[in-house]
Amino acid sequence: MIASDSPFKNLPRNLDRKQAFFLDGLRHAVEICDLAYQRLTSGIAQLALTHGKVPQPDSYAVYFLDAWAFVDAVDRFRCLWAAQPNAASVPSPHTPKALQTQLSAIRRVRNIADHIAQRADQSISINAAALGILAWVTHVSDSPLVAKTCLIRPGHANGTFNGHFSIPQGTHHFVNGCTNVRLHAGNDFSDLTEAYKIIEDTVAYAEKVLRIEFSKAEYAPAAGSDMFAIADLDFDAHGDAA
Repeated sequence: MIASDSPFKNLPRNLDRKQAFFLDGLRHAVEICDLAYQRLTSGIAQLALTHGKVPQPDSYAVYFLDAWAFVDAVDRFRCLWAAQPNAASVPSPHTPKALQTQLSAIRRVRNIADHIAQRADQSISINAAALGILAWVTHVSDSPLVAKTCLIRPGHANGTFNGHFSIPQGTHHFVNGCTNVRLHAGNDFSDLTEAYKIIEDTVAYAEKVLRIEFSKAEYAPAAGSDMFAIADLDFDAHGDAA
């Protein structure tokens, strides 16, 4: 979602430190969001397309790892977007208030997951899964038009559970052949596909504004981004690092 030539990765050396901090934070949240969603949709697409052809995995944890990482990253982006310097000047439809409304379902499922122990009785009463339930639609072919709607309900189901299959409606945003990716928690759910599209649109807007701003003469060239450091350790006769 964020390319190497993005202004998010090429902040001017003389950029205000607070502004740089928030732009870095937004960029990191987007990178995690993009990585998690791309990896999630790639994985669940293969799960759908190979069903009945290969053994099912011993654990579905990897899909929920990516789904919940996506939720956390999106919510972090929402918080940083609202708290960034000059947030009040952001025009519609990208205002912090609009983003908060659009991503309210993300916030709700995140809160449910964060307080899973406190809400255990409520979740048990509706036979909800402790890790949540993933549902999505995978495209199989265009001619004839074939798609599969899939669901993962991890954990003990006591024989029965309420269905949460995704039913495609309206305009679809496919990534790796998947759309309508939903994460259910308790009595609520969030449409991860919709949230991904919202982040995509917000990032595109932000990059457009930043490119115009950073092109002004007052800004110095880019300072570069991300540092990796490495050093050799010397050990004494006892195996302790010197």
